Amino acid sequence: MYPAVARAQTAPDSACSYTRCALRVEHRFLSTRLVRGTSGESVGRLGWFGSGVGVLLAGGDSAAHYARLYQTKSRTAEVLSILAATMAFAGTLQGDDGAPLLIGGITLELAALPFWLGSRRSLDRAVWWYNRDLPRP
Repeated sequence: MYPAVARAQTAPDSACSYTRCALRVEHRFLSTRLVRGTSGESVGRLGWFGSGVGVLLAGGDSAAHYARLYQTKSRTAEVLSILAATMAFAGTLQGDDGAPLLIGGITLELAALPFWLGSRRSLDRAVWWYNRDLPRP
């Protein structure tokens, strides 16, 4: 089902030290990336619906588990946010009669917030577990 899951059972490359291969999340203008090592080599752009975490899915079992949780929670948050924006936009187009849609959209966006926060927490944990398995100097 997931080709990365089969690789999750393999041991990390001993030539890949913590300094060279540890991952971190970098937030840039209009994008968020996973970068590797002191050089900051980009290994994944975190995109819509939890994409860009292939390197974490290929990591150890715990890193892959939390990467999958990140994907699930991120998808849920983004779907709820899209529905909320659609409802709010439709409500504004209807003027005074659209107040229920506008309120529903705001409520739905608030419902998406815990999923968004949970996805960020899962991503942080996936990166931590990935880095934990790297050999230290």
